[in-house]
Amino acid sequence: MNVSNYVRVTRGLSDPGILIKPEDISKHVSTDTDYYSSLYYYDQEQFNSFQKTKSVKGVNDVLTDRLVFDLDCASDLEQARQDAILVINRLQKYGVQPENLEIYFSGKKGFTVQTTLDCMLNPEKLANLAINIIGKDIKTLDKTIYNASRIIRVPNTKHQDTGLFKVQLQFNQLSAFSLESIKDIA
Repeated sequence: MNVSNYVRVTRGLSDPGILIKPEDISKHVSTDTDYYSSLYYYDQEQFNSFQKTKSVKGVNDVLTDRLVFDLDCASDLEQARQDAILVINRLQKYGVQPENLEIYFSGKKGFTVQTTLDCMLNPEKLANLAINIIGKDIKTLDKTIYNASRIIRVPNTKHQDTGLFKVQLQFNQLSAFSLESIKDIA
């Protein structure tokens, strides 16, 4: 697959969105509402097809260089935070330092931890790495985000239910701040 690095950006969860270059996301997103971006990249042929169909349904041959962990727990945000810290500790065992991670509070029920890989992975390989190797036995890990059409909230956009923003945190903020302090940042 020849990746041209298009991503899908949607306003809200039901919008079919647009395919754009990743570096153009900020031109198409405002912070006033919830926006999402695909985890995977689309090639030129997929872009051309999307221009006609306005859908990525059935597109499975996508790739990403982002390893993402979405830790969610509606009933216990503290559990999601502890699991995010656990993911970070496990990533450190593979040589990934916290300062090389992007850590976010989602604005509602969880945290996202992501890093950029030096290779491209398809959904199957990404899911195996995230779910079965690094995220093994982590209760709050959202295992559904690894399918080929999945979208994730764009940083600094507002959560539609809480009005809080998806905000980036440093590891020391994640591990030391109270949940209320984190929500204040959001």
